[in-house]
Amino acid sequence: MSGTDQPSPLPLPPRPRTRDGALRRVGVELEMKGLDIDTLSGLVADHVGGRVEAISRYEHRVDGDDAGDWMVELDFEYLKQRGRQSRQPEDGVLAQLDEAAEELLAAGSEALVPMEVVTPPLPMDRLGDLEQLIARLRDAGARGTRDGLTFAFGTHLNPELPDTETATITRYLKAFLCLFDWLRAEARVDLL
Repeated sequence: MSGTDQPSPLPLPPRPRTRDGALRRVGVELEMKGLDIDTLSGLVADHVGGRVEAISRYEHRVDGDDAGDWMVELDFEYLKQRGRQSRQPEDGVLAQLDEAAEELLAAGSEALVPMEVVTPPLPMDRLGDLEQLIARLRDAGARGTRDGLTFAFGTHLNPELPDTETATITRYLKAFLCLFDWLRAEARVDLL
């Protein structure tokens, strides 16, 4: 899927290009509940025309996008690390307790820990396409922060700076600090 197929319906920033003339990119992280990893990975793969590779039961990679690989994962670092470890089936009480503890932790995390879709750095003109993916995920049953009392999910935008000059970085930091209260009010973060 390419960002040049159609113009982005979203406005681009005043400086959409890097110093070398490339369209700036943005990495996005989407947190949600309501979809298991296989369903979520399949929807992402279908959307980007990619293929799912299971890294573990907690992490999947979706390849096939020109921008890079997408990750679909349970947002729980400990379980992701455990899932990456190659373990041989072991006998014994300690091995059984270890396996049972992981199963209990995985089952308990289903209620509280979000699934996450992590994009590769996408050209900014593809953000409109990402909105289409979000609509597909909602239609399939993905739920966000306002769908549950214990949900505290986020969408993280990680934009590339137009350059890394001190003056540019300073302007971005000042803008963030000046807008912080407004951003928090607009986000309507649920605080229990």
